[in-house]
Amino acid sequence: MQTAGGASVSFSADDDLVDAFDSWVEESQYGSRSEALRTLMAQTCDTEHDNTTPLAPPQDDRLGTAYKRLCEHASPEGYVRGSVALTLLASVLNIPKSEIRTQVLRKLHKRGYLRRQNNVYGDTSYQLMGWES
Repeated sequence: MQTAGGASVSFSADDDLVDAFDSWVEESQYGSRSEALRTLMAQTCDTEHDNTTPLAPPQDDRLGTAYKRLCEHASPEGYVRGSVALTLLASVLNIPKSEIRTQVLRKLHKRGYLRRQNNVYGDTSYQLMGWES
């Protein structure tokens, strides 16, 4: 079935499988079951993914650009310091540093692309999910 935003997909699954998937969605911090399924479908079918990122970049242009740039500046373990992320993304995306957390980093976190980390000194860094050193 076609909708204004694309095709609608419907299928049946065992209740236990759906419950397990919903629990995984909550723990992985995807916004919803639908968002998780869309993202996983895109990652599975992305034939243009060039393996310069651990996960297929988000389809949204701004978030995709941000994710790729964070990957370029990550440590061998897949971490980017918070101050580096703010400065880099503000410059690349032409957004004030004060808006990067809400407009970019939280959205990437919510979609399962990164996780915020704090150290004992209160410094923030971001761990890119799926990273293998």
